[in-house]
Amino acid sequence: MKTYLLVALVIILTIGGDYALKNASLKTTPLFNSWLALGAFTYALTSFGWVILMQNHNLGYIAVVYNAANIVALLGLGLFFFGETLTPKQYAGIGAAIVSTILMNSNA
Repeated sequence: MKTYLLVALVIILTIGGDYALKNASLKTTPLFNSWLALGAFTYALTSFGWVILMQNHNLGYIAVVYNAANIVALLGLGLFFFGETLTPKQYAGIGAAIVSTILMNSNA
């Protein structure tokens, strides 16, 4: 259970960082604004969670769980906060990410 909570925390921080970086990218000076600084700081915080996760799990396992959950979460962020859209192939890719997580967890 501790693993899932830590992965969830890392994902939340990543989503926060991506939200900040997306806002930075929409500014006239994307490389020189507070959104970029906030995004970089938030991303740096995720490294602490990764180190703790790597102590007890192999990298392949946590990478698949993290990346699949992150893809789904960022999809929601893009759709609901930035009005982005996806193609049917991209939706299929989301499905593949979910299936990969299920498969990785079946052997855990």
